[in-house]
Amino acid sequence: NSDDMDSSERRNYPADCYSFLSLHGPRDKPVFFFFGLTVFLFQAILILCLVLYVTNKKLGGIQLAENPGVTSGPFTVLARFIPPNVSFLARTTQVTALVSYFVFADASLQDIVIAVETFPRFRHVALDQDKVGCMVFSSFLRFAQGTIATLAVLLLVVQTSDVVEIILNFAAVNFVSELDNCAFELAKCGRYGPTIEKEAMAIENTQLPKCIYQKYKHVRYRATVICVATVVLTMM
Repeated sequence: NSDDMDSSERRNYPADCYSFLSLHGPRDKPVFFFFGLTVFLFQAILILCLVLYVTNKKLGGIQLAENPGVTSGPFTVLARFIPPNVSFLARTTQVTALVSYFVFADASLQDIVIAVETFPRFRHVALDQDKVGCMVFSSFLRFAQGTIATLAVLLLVVQTSDVVEIILNFAAVNFVSELDNCAFELAKCGRYGPTIEKEAMAIENTQLPKCIYQKYKHVRYRATVICVATVVLTMM
């Protein structure tokens, strides 16, 4: 089988906090499970705050745009926070930022790709030590975080006509999506204690099981990025 593990190629679990969730459940090793879950909650809360700030006038700080559809029409909600008649420079920056988001995939888009890549393939029989349920749960949380972050990127890019703010908003979402990688590096350096440090070091050397191993990494990567890019750019 072309997808089987090649002895000359070794692939380990991703060096981020979602790997804690892939390997440990809430019963066997609750410390590791809740460590990974806590990082996800921080990311989800921060990204949801960004989305609500843009889309909700009462909870956020947006000002009503001067769109004709603000008071009536089928697109009233969208017209409230999307500025009309933006300049050519602002529109060029918006489009370029979104295209570069897919060409040079950042942390949030990478989370979607890794979630698809590490989702268990049920045509491969899982071994007794493979925790398929934990793998599915980890992939789901990773995919959810990446999807919400991608939506936040779209909303933050189109809601302003200021070029500098477009780029800063673009970078803010990437910062939040990088928190799981940052927390893993801190754990590996022993900042959260020797127990989590030892486990983080072990995760980096833990080989992917056959049920989620992909020999050709570019296949699912291209398919996932093309699908997400088609949806986002069509909305744009």
